[in-house]
Amino acid sequence: MVLPGNVPKFSLNITPQKLNVLTQEIINTLQQSVNDIIERSENKKINKLDLLKEWHKTEGIAAEKQTFCTLPSLVHFDGKVREESALAKKKLKDAWNQCYSQEKLYDIFKSMGPMSNSLDQRLLDKTLHLFKRNGLDLPKDQQKIFQETQLKITELENKFIQNINESVVTLSFTLPELDGCSKNFINGLTKKIEKDVNGNEQTKYIVNLKPPELKELLQNANMESTRRTILTASHNRCKETNLPLFKEILTTRQKLAQLLKYDNHANFMLSQNMCKNLDNANQFLYNILNPLKPKLHQELEKLLEIKKKTCEKNNWNFDNKLHLWDISYYEKILKDEEYSVDDERISCYFPVENVISGILDLYQEILHLKFEKVETELWHKDVMMYAVYNNHNIPKGQKGENIGFMVLDIFPRDGKYSHQCVMPLAPSYLDNNNQQNIPVVVIIGNLTKSTNDSISLLKHSEVRTFFHEFGHVMHALCTKSDYSRFSWSWTAIPYPVGIEMDALEVPSQMFENWLWDAKVLKRLSHHYKTKEKLPDDLIASICKTRHINDAYKYSRQIFMSLFDLKVHSNIDVETISDIWEKMQLEYTTIETIPNTAFLCSWYHLSMGYDAGYYSYLWSEVYSHDLYTKFVESSKGCLDTDLGYNYRKMILEPGANDDFICLMEKFLGRPPNNKAFLKYLDISN
Repeated sequence: MVLPGNVPKFSLNITPQKLNVLTQEIINTLQQSVNDIIERSENKKINKLDLLKEWHKTEGIAAEKQTFCTLPSLVHFDGKVREESALAKKKLKDAWNQCYSQEKLYDIFKSMGPMSNSLDQRLLDKTLHLFKRNGLDLPKDQQKIFQETQLKITELENKFIQNINESVVTLSFTLPELDGCSKNFINGLTKKIEKDVNGNEQTKYIVNLKPPELKELLQNANMESTRRTILTASHNRCKETNLPLFKEILTTRQKLAQLLKYDNHANFMLSQNMCKNLDNANQFLYNILNPLKPKLHQELEKLLEIKKKTCEKNNWNFDNKLHLWDISYYEKILKDEEYSVDDERISCYFPVENVISGILDLYQEILHLKFEKVETELWHKDVMMYAVYNNHNIPKGQKGENIGFMVLDIFPRDGKYSHQCVMPLAPSYLDNNNQQNIPVVVIIGNLTKSTNDSISLLKHSEVRTFFHEFGHVMHALCTKSDYSRFSWSWTAIPYPVGIEMDALEVPSQMFENWLWDAKVLKRLSHHYKTKEKLPDDLIASICKTRHINDAYKYSRQIFMSLFDLKVHSNIDVETISDIWEKMQLEYTTIETIPNTAFLCSWYHLSMGYDAGYYSYLWSEVYSHDLYTKFVESSKGCLDTDLGYNYRKMILEPGANDDFICLMEKFLGRPPNNKAFLKYLDISN
C-alpha cells in the first residue's frame, strides 16, 4: 500500500524464482477473494454492494503488487528476469480473466438492483460489462473455447512484445558515412576498429536503432546509403519472428470476437470507446484524410524539388523519386533553408538535464503542484523518484497533501523498453481500512544521457515528446478514485482499465500546445555554454515550422490507423503485407521499403492499441478543443487558475465519469472538431 508520506521502494532486486513465487501469491489472493465472496454471498443478510466493493479493494491491492512482477520486463538488466516478468504478465492477465469468468461471481453481481449512488452504479455496470466481454453470457461449451482462445491471445501478444524488447540491433559506420551528423552526436558513439576489404584498419562508429540515434541519422546523414541502411534495418526488426506471430494473433482475435457475436475484432474493441464502432472510426479518418490530399501533393512536390536541387548541388544521382529515408532529411533542409531553422543551434538551448528540471517547474506551476526529489531504493542508479504534493492555496515554505509519487527512468539501456511510455506502478484507491492509497507512476524514456565527452542536447521534437509523456504522468498522479478500476491506467498492464482508449491521449496531447508558446520556450531553454535563453528569432523560426509537412504527417498517421482497423476486420491474414504496401502507397504516395515489415516492430499492435491506433488522432481533435479555453484566456497557456480547473475537472476524475462528460463540463458545451479543422486550415 502507498499511503501519503510513505515513500515506496522499487529496487526490483528479484530473481526469476522469487518473481514466479510472488506472481503465484497474487493469483492466489485474487482467487481466494473470489471464493470468499461466493461463500459469503450465501448469507441472505449480506449486503451485495459490500461484496462488490470488497472485490474491487482486493483488485486495487493486487494491481499494486503486480508491478513488482511485470515492470521488470521493461526495465530490468537481467534478460532471464525480463523473460520471467513477461511470462508473469501473461499469468496475471490470465488470472484476472479467470476471475471475470467465474459464473457464480457474475450471478452475485448481476442480481444486484439499481444503485442510489451514481458512482456505485457505474462500478457495477463496468464490472458486469467485463464479465460479458469475458464470455459469461455464452453457452457453457463456448465459454470453455472462449477462455482457451483468450489465453492464447495473451501468450502470443507477450511473445510479440518480448521479441521486440530483446531485439538489440547495431550497425557500424565509418566517419564519412556519418557526414552531416553533429560532432556532439558522433563523439557520444562507441567506436571499434575493423579491417576494410584491403586489410587496412579503420574506425567504425556503433549506432543502435533506438529513436535518438535513428532520428539523428535520418535527419542529418548526407549519404543516402547510410539513411537507407539504417531505416531498412529498423523496418526489418523482428520480421522473421513477429510476422507469423502477428498473423496468428489476428486470426485468434477474430475467433474471440465472433464468439461474442461481433463481426470482427475492430468492432469488439471499439464498442467500449467513445468512437463506438468501425464505421465511425473509418468515417472520422477519411473526413480528415480526403481534404488533406491537395496539401499532401504540394508538400511532397516541394520535398522532391529540394531533393533535386540538393543532388545537383552535390553531384549526387537524382532518381526523381522520394523514398521513406528521404522524408526527414529533406524536411530538415526545408526547415534550414526556407524557415531559417537550425536544429543543431536550437538544440544547444535544450541540454537534457535543464529540460527535465524546466518541465517539472512548469507543470508544478500550471497544475498547482509541488515536486520534491526523494531518496529510495530503485532499480537503477539513473532512476529518480519525486514526491508530489498539492500546492493549491498552500502558504510558501509549506507542503500540502502528498497526492502521489513519480519515477523518472529516462535514459536508454540494453534490454530496456526502447520507446517512450508511462506505466502506473500503484493505483489510486481506498483500501480495506478506507484509507486513500495514492498513485505511483513511472515515465520510461530513451533520451540520450550526457557523458564526460558530450552534453546531451535535445531537439525541439524530443522536448515535445517528453512533455507529452509527462502529461500522462500528470494525468496518472492527479487521479483520485475510490476504486482502482477508475484510476489512470492503460491496456499494457494486466488488470482491467477504466479510461476509454480514445480518451487516454487527450490530456497529454493538449499539453503539447505549450511547446509552441514563446513564453514557455523561453522558460525551458538554457544554452549549455552561455546559459542564455532561446532568442526571439529562433523561437519565431520554431513556431513557423509547426505545420511543415502536416499533410504528410497526418496522412501517414491515418494510413497506419486505417491499416490497423483493416487487418482487424476479418481479412485474409496472408495479405497483410500486401495491404500495408498498397495502403501506404495510396494514402501517402510513398512506397514501402522492399522486403521489410515495419509492423513487426510496431508495439501498438500487441500492447493494447489493437484497432485503437486511430485514438491518437481522435484524441488530438479533442485536445485542440480543450486548448481553446487557454487560447481564449488573457493569460494564455500560463493561466494557472485555468490549469487548476483543468486538473480538477479533467485529470482528477480519472474514469469516474465518461470522458466526453468531463470535457463537456470543462468546456461548458459539447466538444467538437472545429478547433482542429481550423488548426489544419481545412474544411470538413
